[in-house]
Amino acid sequence: MPGGGPGPPQPDIRDSSDIVYGASFVTMTAPDQRVVFREGAFYDTGFYPRSGCPHPRPGFSVVHAGGFSGDAALMNPGSLPPEDPASCTADGESDPIINVALQPPASVEEVSCVQRRDDSSVRYREPPPDMPELTSGGRVHACAHLPTFDAPTQGGLIQLVVSGRSSDRCKGLTHYTLRGCRENVSCPVPDWDFTATPPAWWPCDQ
Repeated sequence: MPGGGPGPPQPDIRDSSDIVYGASFVTMTAPDQRVVFREGAFYDTGFYPRSGCPHPRPGFSVVHAGGFSGDAALMNPGSLPPEDPASCTADGESDPIINVALQPPASVEEVSCVQRRDDSSVRYREPPPDMPELTSGGRVHACAHLPTFDAPTQGGLIQLVVSGRSSDRCKGLTHYTLRGCRENVSCPVPDWDFTATPPAWWPCDQ
């Protein structure tokens, strides 16, 4: 097995002591506003641009998206549902105003959670020899194709996505793949490859 083991520990999302009373971007299933700075070429991701929205303009701008329903997300495995084009706007010609509504802290507390990565990228992990916790503590899991924007050359690879505990203040997802690298699931020479001999507990069909 290339790579010599699972590599260094990857810490989960950490709690923050901050109390948040509002945010302009809480969930992709609701309208949001984000400050964007673009310089040079552009690489499509799940956040920029949203499906159906234009690329952000060079320089600073405030982009808007209308969101999509949870049902629409479930009907689009491997990709994000398209946004209503009428909800996709970008302000940049003048000083835009972002209105942040006051909200109960419990509904926006995850905004203060500290992610392991600051670039919004997904963390893909090597499946361990023994079954991880899949249902305890209110956890749920699902098998799904990799999103095309994350792994354009790995279209046939199925990932196992495991949620955090229902009691976790900072929610997170763990993505296990049978083949990949610690920094890039679509790498040409994988750090691990169990596609021929998946762990005995692996629940996903390839």
